[in-house]
Amino acid sequence: MLGKTEDAMDAITRALRRKDLQNDASLADRLVELLTEGKGFSADEKVFKKWMLDVTPKTKGINGEWKKRCNNQLAKWKR
Repeated sequence: MLGKTEDAMDAITRALRRKDLQNDASLADRLVELLTEGKGFSADEKVFKKWMLDVTPKTKGINGEWKKRCNNQLAKWKR
């Protein structure tokens, strides 16, 4: 809202890397919102996988709720 999206993403990714906050659903929700410009995860497999490649450098080292949500989205396309 204040035009500091990058700062917000940085703060949230640092928080989600902490063991005591890695399972915070509201932080994971907010990161998804920021990284997708409010659109949420794509329902298109190719779009989502390309997006994951693009955001991986920013989200490296984040486990917990973030990783769970990404893995759940990927699981939709497993055959």
